[in-house]
Amino acid sequence: MLTIEQRQRYAPGVGIAWVFLPALIVLSLLAGLGLAWGLKLAYYHDWYLILLLPIVGGFALGGALYLLVGWARCRNRWLAAALGVVAGLIGYLGYYELCLLDIVPPELACRADFLTHYIKLRMQTDVARDLGAPNDPQANQKPSAGLNWYSFFCELLMVSGAAGYCAWNRARRAYCPELGRWMQRETALLPPESVQGFREAMEMGSLADFVAGTTPASNAQTGWRCVVEYAAPAEGSALAYPVYLSLEPPTAKHLWHFLPGRRRGSFRQVRIDTDEILTMRPLFPKLSQLLASQHAELTDLPHGVTPAPAVEATVTDVARIAPVLEPYRRRVRSKGYALWVNLIGLTTGIYFFGGGGLAALGVWLATEKGLPLAWAAVVVGAIGFLWGGYVGLYCPSVPENRWINRRLRREIGQRPDTTVDPRDSQARYVSLIPRESFSKIQWTMASDLLLLKIDPRGRRLVLEGDCDRYLIPAGSISLCQPECFFHPIDKQNRNELWMARLMVRVEEGMRELLLSVDHIGWTPMTNAGRRKTAEAFCQEVNRL
Repeated sequence: MLTIEQRQRYAPGVGIAWVFLPALIVLSLLAGLGLAWGLKLAYYHDWYLILLLPIVGGFALGGALYLLVGWARCRNRWLAAALGVVAGLIGYLGYYELCLLDIVPPELACRADFLTHYIKLRMQTDVARDLGAPNDPQANQKPSAGLNWYSFFCELLMVSGAAGYCAWNRARRAYCPELGRWMQRETALLPPESVQGFREAMEMGSLADFVAGTTPASNAQTGWRCVVEYAAPAEGSALAYPVYLSLEPPTAKHLWHFLPGRRRGSFRQVRIDTDEILTMRPLFPKLSQLLASQHAELTDLPHGVTPAPAVEATVTDVARIAPVLEPYRRRVRSKGYALWVNLIGLTTGIYFFGGGGLAALGVWLATEKGLPLAWAAVVVGAIGFLWGGYVGLYCPSVPENRWINRRLRREIGQRPDTTVDPRDSQARYVSLIPRESFSKIQWTMASDLLLLKIDPRGRRLVLEGDCDRYLIPAGSISLCQPECFFHPIDKQNRNELWMARLMVRVEEGMRELLLSVDHIGWTPMTNAGRRKTAEAFCQEVNRL
């Protein structure tokens, strides 16, 4: 069995219901303005409680962002967090802006330099008063500029941080693109002393013994949360879609509980297979009830037993390769494909240089022209600059791979007969790269783009490609091992390209297949990570 670290995880990506994006942005900003108005109202009526009211207001704004992100189906954590932070900044700084509007004409209040001068004046003159003390107007109360500035930055951080965290956390929820909606969540509590045993049971394939011998915890303050996320289709089976499992530590009571050492043993959104889903049904009653309603054979099936599938083909020792029939052949790598792939790869540079230019322009407009909205351009430009730098350094091919993956699955889904279901979460996007592609510069390196499914029960590999279909029994594989290559442009050999090298027996003899398990997530991928991915894939194949 694979270790927890080697398993595939949910990739949130950058998906969003684009038709709702303008409304998401506008409503987020309006929510920030609503918080600003509420803070101003509390200030003028002496209801403003230092630190406490901004905390409450920040989480109220975060709740609004939580609902808006879910409604817009935004899975981009960075976009959601950025909207939350910007809304928080508008909410808190807008509170000072609304107070400034009451004492100066609107045309002056809209100037950024007037707002900064007003905030400085407030920090030098505001006096904190104890609500429990008697209101004595004759008392000599002196302002404390240091304490005021400390409260200002704490409140600014809490408001923007709470809103950004709530939006970030909502966007991390698992989403089912095929159904176009968020997945269902169900939580079970595990005793703290059983966490290590749970991980070992998943890695050793002994979940049935663990579930049978473990009593769920009842205390939410000390029990670890075992969270399952699954699709609930109106028709069909939930098992046809990916199911993700997370193990989270108890709710943190103190600040030091957020330290990495306190979360040792936890993991988030790893994909589990059908056997594991059926085994853990006693822990999740709602999921068990849903599966029983969709599969009559599960009603009386003992936990941990999987219905035997029908045998589709007889395993032989010779791999079969057949071309995809027209008109479905080469629909992905059609005319203009290479140009589109390279143009999508250039978007990283557009984010980086365009974002940097926009941020510089915003700084100039804010300092020279005094336009407060210019700071919004600074924020947007800085986000674009950082995003472009991150993708360029750690995810250089991810934008192209994501576009190819979506297009490949869409085209395969239009075929009347397929060997791999494009909706299957177990199907991986891979590319077939000839060895000669590493010796000369080309527009694209792959000779075919495929969806690969490892069938452990049939002991075979099944690949549905843009050009060809492959049925590779385990007996026809004489070698499967990782091998390192370098791009012909990379003269310094800095970026290691790890392939899974398969030697398979076909009717004509032995044939070499160099498969690249392409990275489509936004998590950082280094040379060590690419090597680990190739090694994990080869281990799965060799287990057949």
